Amino acid sequence: LSITRRSRSANSLFRCRTKEFREKLIKEVYPELDIYLCEDTMAILARNLGVPLAMCWAQLDWTGTRSPGITAAVRKIVRGQTCKADGSPYNRRFVDGVWDGLIALAGDSELALRLAARIGSEELEQRLFRSGVSTLTGRVRGRVSFSQARNTPFQGLAADGAKIALWNLIKEGYKVIGFVHDEVLVALPSEDGTLAVTEADRVVEIMCRSMEQVTGDVQVHVVTAVVEGREGDRPEGRLIAWEPGS
Repeated sequence: LSITRRSRSANSLFRCRTKEFREKLIKEVYPELDIYLCEDTMAILARNLGVPLAMCWAQLDWTGTRSPGITAAVRKIVRGQTCKADGSPYNRRFVDGVWDGLIALAGDSELALRLAARIGSEELEQRLFRSGVSTLTGRVRGRVSFSQARNTPFQGLAADGAKIALWNLIKEGYKVIGFVHDEVLVALPSEDGTLAVTEADRVVEIMCRSMEQVTGDVQVHVVTAVVEGREGDRPEGRLIAWEPGS
């Protein structure tokens, strides 16, 4: 029991410090992140319904505060969840008001007929609260979640740059034998470790120049490691990091 209490206390302290670190990071160190990570649920709803944002707030915000909690509650009801985080049910009048507001916003449309059934579902939630996102290279993803919408402009862009790098490496005759997450494995057949290092520098140059095609003036760096490995000369197939004179 004592160990359990200490564990819970430690976890609580860890969560508290983690939250403090996150708040400091996005509000003080990189305040632009706070803007980028803001939840824009009501704006997405307005766009999907084809109505002004102010109209959505007027129909669905019974407090007049434009609190994120309002949009969270509306989204849960549309998903079919009619209970609060503490397990207590939403007020019936409030639930009816949400459906009434959404039906009014949808106007005379096929969606209004669906909303009139007042049956929430994951599919309906995605239709109303998911949006598309694109990268600077033109990659488009439709009806994505909040996390996907925030990650795709960066992760998708990095993926496009990595594919350009792979193509350029292969085009220049390098043997690419693996690509894991953000790591490229290139085989450099050479009995001279020094020559391998020189070739590795050329690989780095190709990868950096390729990624810069999609990142613009953002500096790109690559960390390399040259390892030696010939079939049958290493125990259990392990690769050994190369060092000058080895």
